[in-house]
Amino acid sequence: MQDVEQLIVEWARDKGILEQSNPRKQLQKTKEEANELETELIRISTLELTFAPPEQIAAAKECARMELGDLFVTCIILAEMLQTKPSTVQCMAYHKISQRTGSIINGLFEKDGD
Repeated sequence: MQDVEQLIVEWARDKGILEQSNPRKQLQKTKEEANELETELIRISTLELTFAPPEQIAAAKECARMELGDLFVTCIILAEMLQTKPSTVQCMAYHKISQRTGSIINGLFEKDGD
């Protein structure tokens, strides 16, 4: 079986995304997908706070996983547009953050110096 990233790139090529779009437009699509993921995460929080049935919460989590997948797809296409691989930029990001120090403030990691 082909690598999923390769299948996504081929899909984007077949749909004309790689030829007719550009990295800024693809970033816009990525932001749209991030907003859709945020909507699902808010829905999960609301369901949990209102003690919704477990099956409703499970269904909302499945929707969030699908939105996260959509977000990954847009990032894979963006990486292709930038002539790189997701694994390459992941390694670059890890190298950048691996020596970072900071602390958790209000549930978010805040790096020192910000």
